[in-house]
Amino acid sequence: MPAKKLILKPDPIKVGLFNALFCGALGLALAALFGAVGVSVVISIVVGLVFAVGLLVVWGRPQATSWLELSRDHLTVVSDMNHKTLPWKDISRFTLLQFETDERDNTRQDSYYVTARTIGPADDADMATSLETADLTLKIDDYISYHRYSGRTPDQEAACKSPQDFADTLNRWRDFALNLEIGAIPTPHVISKEDAPNDFALALYSKLTG
Repeated sequence: MPAKKLILKPDPIKVGLFNALFCGALGLALAALFGAVGVSVVISIVVGLVFAVGLLVVWGRPQATSWLELSRDHLTVVSDMNHKTLPWKDISRFTLLQFETDERDNTRQDSYYVTARTIGPADDADMATSLETADLTLKIDDYISYHRYSGRTPDQEAACKSPQDFADTLNRWRDFALNLEIGAIPTPHVISKEDAPNDFALALYSKLTG
């Protein structure tokens, strides 16, 4: 691992899409309100559009509120400005959880998590971790970017180009910190048929960029 630290944050384009959808919905509501009081359709649409764009500009570039910091000694989890630092020796190998969804319109909207447990010297650190047994759970859908325009560094892009790469990156840093052969033990991958919570913004993003 040539770098001393790797910071992984959600894809800013996905975060920005939610903001754009919110501003667009408010603009549409304002246009409908103007139309209801007798304002012409064209003026109502222009007012709604200007309002939505102006609100999006004032809102500014979306800022991540949670991220991971990987260093050679520990993993730091930041959530809503709360920092939790976990030494690599105290956490298990990360598991990739995949929640499969039914195929609709020839597309699949699977949801992905990474999970880990806090461990002691006698625990099996390489055993798969379920949501029920996890001490650390992170939904990673918003971290993954299937494009090259997220403004990330090459190392960040490589880590976030797929759910498997994301989980493998976490485990490679853990292997390195614990002087284990990097990648010798594959990342546990558990597939579930249970439904994950629906994410409309993520589904729209997938259709726009797929």
